[in-house]
Amino acid sequence: MGAFFAWAVAGVLLGAVALELTRRGANRQATRFPNYEARAWAILLWIAALIYIGFAMFNGATTGWARVEVGGVVGFGVVAALGWRWPVAVGLGWLAHAMWDVLVHPGGLPGYVPSWYPPVCLGFDVVVGGALIVRVTAPGWARVVATVAGVVVLLPAIGLIGWELSTRRGADRAAQAFATQVPGKLTDFGTTETLSILPLIDWHTSDPGLQTEMGVSYLIETDEHRILFDVGHNTGQVSPSPLQQNMKALGIDLDDFDTVFISHNHFDHVGGKKAIDDGTFLIGLDQAPLPGKRAFVPTPLSYPGLSPVHAADPLVIGKGLASTGTIPRRLAMGWIDEQALAVHVDGRGIVLIVGCGHQTIPKLLKRYDDVFAEPLYGVIGGLHFPVPDGRLVVLGMNAQRRLGSGRGVLEPLGMEEVQEHLSMLKGRNLGLVGLGGHDSSDDVIAMYRDAFDRAYRDVRVGERITLPPEN
Repeated sequence: MGAFFAWAVAGVLLGAVALELTRRGANRQATRFPNYEARAWAILLWIAALIYIGFAMFNGATTGWARVEVGGVVGFGVVAALGWRWPVAVGLGWLAHAMWDVLVHPGGLPGYVPSWYPPVCLGFDVVVGGALIVRVTAPGWARVVATVAGVVVLLPAIGLIGWELSTRRGADRAAQAFATQVPGKLTDFGTTETLSILPLIDWHTSDPGLQTEMGVSYLIETDEHRILFDVGHNTGQVSPSPLQQNMKALGIDLDDFDTVFISHNHFDHVGGKKAIDDGTFLIGLDQAPLPGKRAFVPTPLSYPGLSPVHAADPLVIGKGLASTGTIPRRLAMGWIDEQALAVHVDGRGIVLIVGCGHQTIPKLLKRYDDVFAEPLYGVIGGLHFPVPDGRLVVLGMNAQRRLGSGRGVLEPLGMEEVQEHLSMLKGRNLGLVGLGGHDSSDDVIAMYRDAFDRAYRDVRVGERITLPPEN
């Protein structure tokens, strides 16, 4: 079940031992201190919160995270104080601390907590909290109320662990599926003398007159083709959509591209959740006719008047243009298949244009080596590095990091892995790199800008990235 669950089992065993020791102490002190056990565990609850403060102080936590830990100490200190009078509060406090372990510090996040500590603490907290609720509450209605409250706290934890197990089993299936894929080489599919990538939707822009959002859409131009790569999010489901507004501002209309290329079927790339529900993609709220255009999609999708091609396998789609084929991934938010666009620029090599990077850099590079003989010249687009902060926050949670990356909610992407992936790209001696901001933090973008120096291009709405470079 992995290291997380092994450490959690160790925490359960430690909790059982600690409970037995405090029970014996309570028996010895029964006459002098009737509430000895509950009060001992109240003090230990406060100490458990203080341990995270220690990690924050000695392992370089940011000021923001230090404040979070101080808040935890204050909150659990209040619970411990209540437990001095009402012992049931102590048991509930330990169960609440279990949720603190998995929601605030999954896998040791945000970096200053050892990765083994939260799962040990989770196992310890759950067994202690559950046992205390049974032990210290009086018979009758008080015990019933305490037990119900304990169940209310425990059920989300049980659901979270079940979700995590399902995600990890799915991740293993996706890894096996990828390992069994043996794509053939795509050779001699031509080249293009020029390449232009114009971001129409992304997180950053230097022009306040253009719309930005957590989504992606690029207009890609080669010698012979103009491709609309993804269609954004339209977060507010407005009409005209942010993509349509930017197209108009930049002098682009529906006649200015001949191909639609959808990287993967997530709401921020196909025009919103409604598009996913309807099994299609949306440039705006209404599906405008796209006569004579081609579409290449990562999973079966429909569009009125078109016959989209499901590009599950590597596929030549034009002179100097190819799909990498889809790479499977199981995320906490579900299964996803993602393709990237390969553009062979004459005299330079192939530039990969990536929508979200759910494939992960290692798998994307392996697929590249399996399919293409030409040197990799560049990588442009979203690579999904929402570390330490992402663009989508749900109930205070960095959803991009916990639901859209890593091995699961309890083991999301960390900065160490980000740096490993950066090193892999550095080893390719790339001549062009640009990291989109819709799914990567400003911190990581700055890392890439520094690492690739003159080869780096900012991905900003309205600013073209070209080969050869414009003077």
